[in-house]
Amino acid sequence: MNTLNSASAAVLGAVLNTLWQAAAATALVWLALRYTRLTASTRHLVWWAWLAILLVLPAVPPAVRAARVRHAAPMVQTAGYVPAAVPFSSPIGADPQPRLKVRVKWGPLLALGIWLALLLLQTARLAWSFLHLQRLKREARRPELSLRENFDAWTLACGVRRPVRLLVSDQLASPMAVGFRHPAVILPEALIAQLSSADLDHVLLHELAHVARRDDWTNLAARVAAALVGWHPATAWVLRRIDCEREIACDDWVVAATGAPRPYAASLARLFELCWTKNREALATGMAGSGSHLGERIEMLVRRKAAERGSVLRVGLCAAVLLVLLIAGSRAPRWVAFAQDTPARRTMPPLAPPNPQSFLGALVAAGYGDLSVDDIINLKTRGVSPDFLRGVSQSGWGKLTVEQLIALRSRGIQPEYLRDIHGAGIRDLTVQGVINLRMHGVQPFYPLEIHELGFGPYPAQQIVDFASRGVRVELFRALKDGGFTHLTPGEIFEAQSSGLQAHNLREAKQYGANLSLGQIIRLKRAGVI
Repeated sequence: MNTLNSASAAVLGAVLNTLWQAAAATALVWLALRYTRLTASTRHLVWWAWLAILLVLPAVPPAVRAARVRHAAPMVQTAGYVPAAVPFSSPIGADPQPRLKVRVKWGPLLALGIWLALLLLQTARLAWSFLHLQRLKREARRPELSLRENFDAWTLACGVRRPVRLLVSDQLASPMAVGFRHPAVILPEALIAQLSSADLDHVLLHELAHVARRDDWTNLAARVAAALVGWHPATAWVLRRIDCEREIACDDWVVAATGAPRPYAASLARLFELCWTKNREALATGMAGSGSHLGERIEMLVRRKAAERGSVLRVGLCAAVLLVLLIAGSRAPRWVAFAQDTPARRTMPPLAPPNPQSFLGALVAAGYGDLSVDDIINLKTRGVSPDFLRGVSQSGWGKLTVEQLIALRSRGIQPEYLRDIHGAGIRDLTVQGVINLRMHGVQPFYPLEIHELGFGPYPAQQIVDFASRGVRVELFRALKDGGFTHLTPGEIFEAQSSGLQAHNLREAKQYGANLSLGQIIRLKRAGVI
């Protein structure tokens, strides 16, 4: 509990100490975007990138101070000896004292509990919104034929590649685009008769823009970010700018398709007057919700200017000032720290580091300092050497059991093989799977190359079946070049047994690009190719 409280205090202190930097740098980014006249889509991406920087900003000053301490006073340690971890409150290093030291006991832990409660509440809200939208899609119906044909015409004309449906519902107050895997544009049934054909085209185009830009996924990411860090003033403001730029980018999309910004602005105002609502779905994107920034969007449409590249000097100056601000902030002293009462610790004389060349020293260095005498003797008599222990501990497998160590050593499996096969991407790999692979002569490069070609990942037994039946990497490469990557092992074995090669696939594809693998195999067996 004390450790969790200390960690919460460290995180809270880092956020508070970088709060002024986040606010100042965010204001600078806003000024830079305001005077460079980039497109709304570009500004949308810039704000996402800046949000990512804000998320890691609290970790920068502690990392800089830690690097300074390591550079100023490097530690010399004996080979194979791992020193005890330095506690968080250790005074080692030249970390400057904070200007304000707040003495608390369980305050940071209470703050963590409040954050977790709010996170759970926001997660429940997102889950409810997802289920509600899915129910709306299920209960909505298809509109009349003329409206569907108009919608399909706009979809083709604008080059929207995602399959999207047009639905009508009597449970909505405003139109919206709903994702995710099967996106749909849903119109309120009462709204269709109240809008002119031009206004309806503008509505359809705006919602199609959300689908084409995949705003359902970026909106989901924004809502998750709001649930995690929405309490931070700078990130909350950046998330509002992301929502605004998303809607403006869709407005630009509509204007690019119609070439008429002022009629579209009039349609926006008319639609907002008809269906303004405060109950906006969290996971849906729409053009007339309360968070749609209507006033700013209409003003930009009426006073529309072509987006242009900002001055290189202006952009460079803003970027330089931003970089200087971040560097200065990372080296600035801490303003706030949470001091906690910690019980006095008895200092013990340091133990002599174990000899890594001895068998017992190798066991301790590898994390096996708690074995029984019988296990130690069993490892020694079965040929487990200090070099083998060190190699296994560095292979990425963590701490293996005594039985696993003996099984690997008795079958002649070297730590290098254990390390390389671990990095081959085999699914659900176990020590027994490694032994099975080694006994069948499977080298690590074989599954690694198969997985890098886009197949799998396969379990160890499947890799053994491929190798034992003579399926070579060249066949996988030929199948990938032919456009066949999502194949079952049975289809791959059938291609292998038929003697299919790369030139057969190329010849078949020259005849018909839509031939399936089964059809190509039939042509091969019939001697056509």
